[in-house]
Amino acid sequence: MNQRDADVLFQYLKEILYERNTPKLSEQDISPECKKLVDGMNLLNRWVEESNQFAQDIAEGNLNGEEPSKDNPLNDSLKRLRSNISHLIWQTKRVAEGDYSQRVAMLGDFSDSFNSMTAQLEQRESALKEHNALLSYITDNIREFVIVLDDETKKLLYENKVALDFLEEEAQTAEVLRHALEAYQVRNSGRSWEMSLSSPDDTEQMLFYHIDSFRIDWQGRQATAHLLRNVTKQREWEFSIEYVANTDALSGLYNRRYCINLLNRLIANKMKFFVCFADLDKLKYVNDKFGHCCGDEFIRTVSSVLKENF
Repeated sequence: MNQRDADVLFQYLKEILYERNTPKLSEQDISPECKKLVDGMNLLNRWVEESNQFAQDIAEGNLNGEEPSKDNPLNDSLKRLRSNISHLIWQTKRVAEGDYSQRVAMLGDFSDSFNSMTAQLEQRESALKEHNALLSYITDNIREFVIVLDDETKKLLYENKVALDFLEEEAQTAEVLRHALEAYQVRNSGRSWEMSLSSPDDTEQMLFYHIDSFRIDWQGRQATAHLLRNVTKQREWEFSIEYVANTDALSGLYNRRYCINLLNRLIANKMKFFVCFADLDKLKYVNDKFGHCCGDEFIRTVSSVLKENF
């Protein structure tokens, strides 16, 4: 090999190692006795090009790129790397689906970090399941209805067992409540309010519900949780106590206490009003002549006339 051949081959080797898409070396560029060497250098050029493209595909995340030719000995490590990355991707997908048994053993420090991460995720999910189980037990065993609605779509996101049973058994009342909840706007967290509606079974009976509503983040969604409690019996008891306190037992008319309170409210609000005094003629005569039972009936009759006309 003369000096010129050596210089050409050395320059070609540099181009193979440091440049991409290096053209093949032509046999006319070198002495005939170096033909086999030229063939070998051209083969090396093809192998290096294949290896560079293969490595670039892996670096860019393309694991389905064209494999180098089988006779190329330069890519064994890259092939193992691609295989390991493919398996790691599969393991990561399994972890994302909740399979925390996956472990990695072929990537050094990364393996330790990955295995530590999956172990922590398994512990956290276990704790979260226990926490959710406790919350589900609590919400399913309290008397209040728990209903969670999406703020934007008003879609039902959650209801506890008590609410679910009520929605199935009292569909008509539940529908009215649902519409009221959908229309309600919670401006501040922790708002308490009440609503009343006619009973579907008895139009004269009113149903009363106390509702606590507050804003929450529900799995990345802005939502409102409503806790509903049926307070109908409590309100009926309160009304009965108020009725007894403000009503004369014999006549059924408002008593002195109620009237004084009403006058005070009218005066405090600077409202115009008038007061009319009335007397029952001959009440003493009725009591003395026919007895107090008839006198009481006399009072009830006059009271009934007053209630019908005022």
